Amino acid sequence: MQRFIRKWISVIILVVILLIVFGTLISVNFSTPEGSEETLVTNLALNFPQYSTSSSWVTSYHFNYTSQILEDAYTMPVWHHPPLPIILLIPFVHMTTNVYILRFIPILLFLISIVLIYLSIKRTTRGVSYCIIPFIIFMDLYKGASYLYHDAFMTFFFALSWYLIVKGSKWKYATVVALVVSKTPACLLLIPLMLKDKNWKLGLSILTLVPWYAAGVVENGSAIWLFHNWAPMQSFAYAHMGDLFSSTKNFFLVLASQGAFFYTILMLPVFAVFKKAYAEISLLLIALLLFYGWACITYQALPMLLALPLCMAVYVDKVPGFLKRVRNSLESQKV
Repeated sequence: MQRFIRKWISVIILVVILLIVFGTLISVNFSTPEGSEETLVTNLALNFPQYSTSSSWVTSYHFNYTSQILEDAYTMPVWHHPPLPIILLIPFVHMTTNVYILRFIPILLFLISIVLIYLSIKRTTRGVSYCIIPFIIFMDLYKGASYLYHDAFMTFFFALSWYLIVKGSKWKYATVVALVVSKTPACLLLIPLMLKDKNWKLGLSILTLVPWYAAGVVENGSAIWLFHNWAPMQSFAYAHMGDLFSSTKNFFLVLASQGAFFYTILMLPVFAVFKKAYAEISLLLIALLLFYGWACITYQALPMLLALPLCMAVYVDKVPGFLKRVRNSLESQKV
């Protein structure tokens, strides 16, 4: 009976969290103007299989780009992210190009990702309810989940891959391939998946990027074309981060407002105590790198939101046993 009650409490908490997240993202959706990357993604899907972009597509921006940065960063013979999300968007953009409607796609993908993380934790941890509550604590982080870009697809395929690994399904190979071809930095997320599955063969999925990268080499005439395309955005990214962290006060205010400051503090014991949680620790480090290593834009924070409950699961699963061993050790010393 107690197990039955505990099960339904966790389900109710999950439903409440999904409703809160959904309501927040709907509000963000209709209050946020169309972003430049959203315009590019929509046009790419409309023009596919042509996979080049033009800065002339973009008419509004979230940030103050210079005309040169726009030209260098948004006019590309081959778009600098793999094409799977663009291909998946094709039928939808031919029905409508209204970004406020299309944003329901990344919102839905993020909600499914939460459910997949919940199911993954439920298979390994009893206190699943405690692990998923942080989804509503760090609300400012998941606002980027309504952004129509590659990140929502990357987050979904990572969550699905993690769940299939925990479940022991062979379909994990297919979803890991989908993850790799959803966004260029997704290759880094192979590390926690390989550690979780203890299977280096998952890393071979990176070979699926060869056709896309080879096309970029041919069209750009350079073997390092990807780095040339990213370089114009570096000055903007650093300038944006400089504005965010222009003073010590701003630094802590920004981190606190995004929840990342408290998030990092909460996760530190994972490093110190639970050294065997290699997959979760690597996911945390990579998630922090993806967010703070570029420009701290909210849609880049989605992997952090997956890392948090998975790391919390390590606490819930192992802290009681650890505390019991410490208590027994102290009692034995007294004797």
